[in-house]
Amino acid sequence: MSGRRPVRVREAAPEDEEALTAMVAALQEHERRLAPWLRPGREMAERHLAHLRRRAEEREGRIFVATAEDPALGTTLLGFVACHVEEEPQTEVEPGSRRYGWIAELYVVPEARRRGIARILVERACTHFARRGIARVDVAYLDANREAHETYLQLGFTPHYRIVSRRLERR
Repeated sequence: MSGRRPVRVREAAPEDEEALTAMVAALQEHERRLAPWLRPGREMAERHLAHLRRRAEEREGRIFVATAEDPALGTTLLGFVACHVEEEPQTEVEPGSRRYGWIAELYVVPEARRRGIARILVERACTHFARRGIARVDVAYLDANREAHETYLQLGFTPHYRIVSRRLERR
């Protein structure tokens, strides 16, 4: 990426499929470095993207992409966010707080990082939720993913729940 071109955010379109699939695979490979039991990106990307699309369709969600115009290449995708609405089934949560926004995936291509694109994408997802009367947005990430942790803190998220895992030997 040479120079800083204006970034635009729009809903993902069918012509984005190939680039989105590559980004899902790249995100998975990044996470596999932190959690080696995850499947290789090339093996799961198409199905996972289809899953993200279904969730978005079924649960008031969207997949938004960040793009920039390149004189030589045309429109290039810089990143994406996949989000949808979830609902707490627990009885301990106040009824008005049970619906919340969920950021399922966030990815920015390495050459476009540190330009505020993650912030732009997350803010677009938050606007999407706010227009639906949602007052809370949650996201989960691997505990070892310090980059994600710092990014979400900078975007105004605060830790409130922790899940710990224990790998078991198969018997």
